[in-house]
Amino acid sequence: ETSGRRTALIAAAMYGKLDAIAGLVTCGAVVDRVSGDGKTALMFAVEVGRSDAIAALVRRGAELDKEIEGGVTPLIHAARVQEVDAVIALAQRGATVDYETSKEGFTAPMHASRLGKESMIPVLVDAGALVNRESVNHRTALMEAISAGELQTIARLTACGADLGHTNAVGQTALDVAIASGQDWAVWEL
Repeated sequence: ETSGRRTALIAAAMYGKLDAIAGLVTCGAVVDRVSGDGKTALMFAVEVGRSDAIAALVRRGAELDKEIEGGVTPLIHAARVQEVDAVIALAQRGATVDYETSKEGFTAPMHASRLGKESMIPVLVDAGALVNRESVNHRTALMEAISAGELQTIARLTACGADLGHTNAVGQTALDVAIASGQDWAVWEL
């Protein structure tokens, strides 16, 4: 690792040095090593939108659904940092678009909804995410957007097919979540 807690492989991924990625992995660099920053080389490539580096890392064994300690996968990370090309590149290479994290049971659309990253919702849906998917915690992306008070995300979710009348496994609807989370304004929007 360098003094900035980043490896040579991470640097190669961030700058799209494909020959360096190949050479480093061939010489023994661990492709899914988690840096001191808590991310893998694939996640750093995602952050800077390097689809070429994403492809190179995946070809050399980077795990598409590797979940780091914070409960984030490369695809979830791409949605959080709003890297459209990275979401598409990861999905095309086989990342599980509806992967549920072990920490919270959230999918990429749920993370994007909770964080107000509404522009990512149609990208994720186009990549195959199920907009009405219910997590192990009985929450949908729409319920997360409501709990977080993200009006634009709520609108984007409904435009992408989120079902306002969906009743989860414990009998709650989006309206119930709005009332329970103190988001009374959402009642009028729903």
